[in-house]
Amino acid sequence: MKGLGAREVVGLGVLAVALLIGFVYLDPASPSGEGRQTAPRAIELGHTPTPTAVVPTPAPTATPTPPPTALGAPASGWIIAFHQDAVSGGSILIAQTASDTLDLAYRTAPFFDVKDDAWAVRAEGSFELAPGRYTLKLEYEGRLTVNVNDRQVLSEENTSGPKTVAAEFETMGGSTRVRIEARDVKGPFRLKAVE
Repeated sequence: MKGLGAREVVGLGVLAVALLIGFVYLDPASPSGEGRQTAPRAIELGHTPTPTAVVPTPAPTATPTPPPTALGAPASGWIIAFHQDAVSGGSILIAQTASDTLDLAYRTAPFFDVKDDAWAVRAEGSFELAPGRYTLKLEYEGRLTVNVNDRQVLSEENTSGPKTVAAEFETMGGSTRVRIEARDVKGPFRLKAVE
């Protein structure tokens, strides 16, 4: 045998490069991982593979807001004041009384010397309340506003008949003053606290 010629050396070089490429790129144990084919996992008899389940995160539910507490009547009763519109503007106090309940109804003016549709009623009550939400239901006919500690919580315009509304408010507790103003406007007048 003679020595290796140029053809044989080139052939052996190409073979060596091909083997090197085969080991680097096709070897499953190669760190580069290119060309790696993973063998399917063997399933053993009596063993069930456990699938990876995606557990959904439950959506947070809103905490239900408790219904407001009915206000009821003030412990010392309602102070009810009747006011007549003054010619010069403003109003004049014409009568004042106290009552355990708030239930007023008039077809015309409450007094013979008061002009119809030119008068109003202010009812005030003091309450000692725990912190929370409260509601005061009123039946009215005319124009109505409700203030709690000098903050307006309800304003209603004139109606064509009796209407029931609820004034809702929230308080930090303690002494609470409720003032209801109802004005006679064209037609009968009605103001009643509804239980």
